Amino acid sequence: MGKFEHPNIVKILGICVDNDPVFIIMELMPAGDLLKFLREARPESGPALLTREEHLYIIKDIAQGCRYLEQQHFIHRDLAARNCLVSSKGADRIVKIGDFGLARDLYSSDYYRVEGERKLPVRWMAPEALLQGKFTIESDVWAYGILLYEVMSFGNQPYPGQSNQDVLQYVTAGGRLPKPDKCPQRIYRLMMKCWRKYASERPRFEEICQYLDNIIEDMKRDSYCESDSDDGETLSREGSKRVPTRSPSFKSGFQNLVRSGSKKLRNSLRRHSIHRKEEQTTHTSVSSCDNLIPTENGDSFRESGLI
Repeated sequence: MGKFEHPNIVKILGICVDNDPVFIIMELMPAGDLLKFLREARPESGPALLTREEHLYIIKDIAQGCRYLEQQHFIHRDLAARNCLVSSKGADRIVKIGDFGLARDLYSSDYYRVEGERKLPVRWMAPEALLQGKFTIESDVWAYGILLYEVMSFGNQPYPGQSNQDVLQYVTAGGRLPKPDKCPQRIYRLMMKCWRKYASERPRFEEICQYLDNIIEDMKRDSYCESDSDDGETLSREGSKRVPTRSPSFKSGFQNLVRSGSKKLRNSLRRHSIHRKEEQTTHTSVSSCDNLIPTENGDSFRESGLI
């Protein structure tokens, strides 16, 4: 970790091991963690303190840091807004990835398997991490998608109002988070690609960085702004046709999905495999509560091509 050299990775300056506890000396990031920064910028009663352009540069900074970690064969395992730090509150801010307490070096291994019981960030974890304890670059990509949700929602907690057990069952049953209010559709499509069920189908961080570069270039050409009138729609499997995702009853739909997920979860835990025969789940969504949007087998957002 001390050898990491990248503008979007918090620099470790030194470690003191003479006494317990161990002290780690890191570069100063005066604006604190990203989660607090986002919540302080919320548009409570007036215009937001962060523009769309600033949102884009925040998520690009983090993607660039993640790309560097991927190049170093390193996984973070706890990528979230709370574990990113902000250099300043001005427009010239830089966001950097920090908190490597759960990170693992993957130079000689494809993934890290959890042994024993420990506290894990369930709301940021991919299905294979939840079911099998597998942590890979692809599970970091999933967590990056959740981080995108945090940034675009000004620090909302993922799956608000639900217990960790409900979230586990919901995600493994194919449920996904909805598009945050005023989030551009292109950014939400990126989230959904990060949340593809099968790890091999998720984009790499190099591709994510290129995708964000393209959006920023479009923004500079004044073609970035999109209609946000499609809050009740998502991309179909073909990526062009749109299908509605709103229905009258959230409560019953969520309960049905969780029941379906519980059965699948038990089967998966027995076999320690997520590559199981899929059960058809009801395509449900939210009217009275905008917290969660179930999808059909987790695949109804998959498009041909990568991004």
